[in-house]
Order: sequence, then structure tokens, then C-alpha cells
Amino acid sequence: MRHAAPAGCVETGLNTDLKASRSRHAELGAKWKIASGHRLDVAVFDIATEDEIVTNTNTGGRTTFKNAGRTSRKGGELMYTGQFAETLRTTLSVTSLKARFDDPFVSGAGATAVNIPAGNRLPGTPERSAFAELVWAPKAAWGGFNAGAEVIHTGKLYVNDANTDAAPAVTLLNLRAGFTQKVGPWTLKQLLRVDNVNDKTYAGSVIVNDANGRFFEPALPRNWTLAFTARHEFR
Repeated sequence: MRHAAPAGCVETGLNTDLKASRSRHAELGAKWKIASGHRLDVAVFDIATEDEIVTNTNTGGRTTFKNAGRTSRKGGELMYTGQFAETLRTTLSVTSLKARFDDPFVSGAGATAVNIPAGNRLPGTPERSAFAELVWAPKAAWGGFNAGAEVIHTGKLYVNDANTDAAPAVTLLNLRAGFTQKVGPWTLKQLLRVDNVNDKTYAGSVIVNDANGRFFEPALPRNWTLAFTARHEFR
């Protein structure tokens, strides 16, 4: 791994000009038991950072870093958990995040240097994300049968400091079914899981500030997982 060198060049070795970033975190939250089996959690947060460390260059698997002045992250989280019946429960959560560069700076080095204005979004940070889950677990089902469905949403992801390109938002559906048995001191579990049921083509992650513009790393298409676990309790 390389570190950003001064004077707009990249050299091998430790960059002693790179400063440690410093952050001030503030968070306020509340929990509310709406009714028996139903709970609401709410939190808001504010993070102010000085000397933010950002990806300066990213070429051929070698990454350099630099300080980018002040940044801010403001947002909120909301989560609801509910037990609708003895066999049916749900979880819903939503996160909103506003992550910005508060100071202008120069991203990159040499001919690839770009002036980044204050107010640009921090790359690799979605503005919105959400998760919803519905679980069905009948008490007397054969073999300890249980099933669940998940919906996961990730907002648009900018891939560079200049905000010239982004991975679009995506919403995925995952399904699972399992069995659980108790045999003496043993607990046996079997699981069948299908991820990306809707077979979406999307970026699973991004390479921030990639010099060749190869920002996007594709995620798996529809895929299956079959698992078996056994646990023994010693008494």
C-alpha cells in the first residue's frame, strides 16, 4: 500500500504529511414500547470530522491517501420491531445519511488532479438505505419449520470525489426456509436461502476514485445457499 506524497507526486514509503483525522460525534436516541410485542427505536446523529482521510489515487491495486479538510455526516435511523401473532414477526429499519465535504480540496495528483468543491457527497456512502423482514415460525411445525422474506434497499452510491458517476439505487428480495430439531443434547439446523431472488444486476461495491474508471464491482446474480449445522450442549 502506498501513501500520498507531497507536491502532487506519488512515491514509495510513508507519507509523514498525512495527518490523523479527528471527529466529534453526537447522537440522540429514544426507545418507545408502543404495545406488547411492538417497539420503535429512533436515533439522530451528527459527526463533524477534521482532516478527513480520503482516497487520493487508486491505480493497479495501489492506493494513496490524503487529507481533505472538514467533512460532516448528519442523519437519522428508525427501526420498528413487531410481533403480530405468536408465529409472525417483522422488522423494519430506515437510515437517512447526508455525508458532505465541507471544505474544497484537490483530489488526485498531477494531470489527473480535480478541484472538489465544498458540498460534494462523500463517495461510497448511500444517502438512504432500508431493510424489511417478515418471519413466520409456527410453534408446532414439522421439523421446526420457519421461513422468512427480506427486502433490502441501498441508495445511489457515488464512486468518486467529483461525483461524476454513481452506482444506481437497488432493491433486493431474499427468501429463506429452515428447520430446527432438538435430539437430546444436540440441536440440528438446516437452512435453504435464496439471495437476489429478483435477479438484479447491480454493483455490490465500488472502488473509490479508480484511475481507470473501473469503479464498479458486480454482485452475484440470483444465488442459493444450503447449510447444515449441529450444536452439542455439554452438561
